[in-house]
Amino acid sequence: MAEDEEGNSYDFLKAEDRQRVRDRVLRDEPFIVIGAPCCRDYCDLNVNVNHPKMTPAERRRREVKREVLLRFAVEIYVMQLAAGRHFLHEHPHSATSWQMPEMVQMMMMNDVECVTCDMCAYGLTIVDPNGKAPAQKHTRLMSNAPEVLKRVSKK
Repeated sequence: MAEDEEGNSYDFLKAEDRQRVRDRVLRDEPFIVIGAPCCRDYCDLNVNVNHPKMTPAERRRREVKREVLLRFAVEIYVMQLAAGRHFLHEHPHSATSWQMPEMVQMMMMNDVECVTCDMCAYGLTIVDPNGKAPAQKHTRLMSNAPEVLKRVSKK
């Protein structure tokens, strides 16, 4: 969760908070922005298991929410690119978000590349009745910072 200078959390679903972030990116000129919008509703397993239990209104609300958050992240990445700065985006490799037109366009931009890593290489584990074990979780990372991608593409 991103916070402002006073430690207050941003709510990216609020237009005024999205504007505060745009203003901050313009003002602070960060070297790199890291985005990982909630991927729960881009995961086929979650959608297939949980969405049928929801009302159509709840499914639609979640769809709108996920798209607002992803589109805002892409907007910030484009701002970074236009200013000659960097971004890093993370979502599960199989997330349907990678097929959204905005993401496809980002991946086709000059200097933007993707790599896949396994989160177990960074210590991700799961716990079940048999104990604790590494969790592979294939994750795709997109960035215009080749050195960052090189360092985060562990398998």
